[in-house]
Amino acid sequence: IILVLERTRMIGVLKALGARDRSIRRIFLYQGSIITITGIGGGNLVALLLSWMQQKYGFISLPEEMYYISKAEVRLEWWHVVLVDAGTFIVSFLILIIPTLIVHLIQPVKAIQFR
Repeated sequence: IILVLERTRMIGVLKALGARDRSIRRIFLYQGSIITITGIGGGNLVALLLSWMQQKYGFISLPEEMYYISKAEVRLEWWHVVLVDAGTFIVSFLILIIPTLIVHLIQPVKAIQFR
């Protein structure tokens, strides 16, 4: 929603120049998808780094008398990572569609005057 509201004036200008609602929606879906993919990639890097550090150094320790192990074990399944990434992208994309539906309600003249 923030992407659309911050760009109301731009939407008005694009509509005044003859852009169709569909092409404007695509712009916002593309931008949102890029942000989502960047976030997923960054999250994966941090998670993989922390998992590797836990496997190598075991900085998360557990009371052995309670859990029978001295450190938290990490086992990475790649299909879990792919499944979570795909699910995150799909949910984010579906949520991105909602604010883009506002585009057809924006009138060019009012949008250009919008502050």
